[in-house]
Amino acid sequence: RKYCFEVFGYDFIIDSDFYVWLIEVNHNPCLEESNEYLKKIIPRMLDDTFKLTIDKIFIPSEKNYRPEDARNFDNHVEFPVDGYSSDENLWEHLMNLSP
Repeated sequence: RKYCFEVFGYDFIIDSDFYVWLIEVNHNPCLEESNEYLKKIIPRMLDDTFKLTIDKIFIPSEKNYRPEDARNFDNHVEFPVDGYSSDENLWEHLMNLSP
């Protein structure tokens, strides 16, 4: 359907030879922030997902809006992840990975 998206949860393991094994794909993934790493990555993953979906449909109506100005709005929240700028979208990095 047009204007629909879904977030899937991929469960995998990496064996001692660094081979990746897909265990299952969940259509209703757990988004529990059960450790410090997940407390950083889950909000950022959701924020980046919304930037790629909802923000493309409901573009802010501010005159002369620029994405780099978003951090200046009072209600803007950033979700920093070590090694990545808040201006980068982590999903775009995943789409550019080579096998």
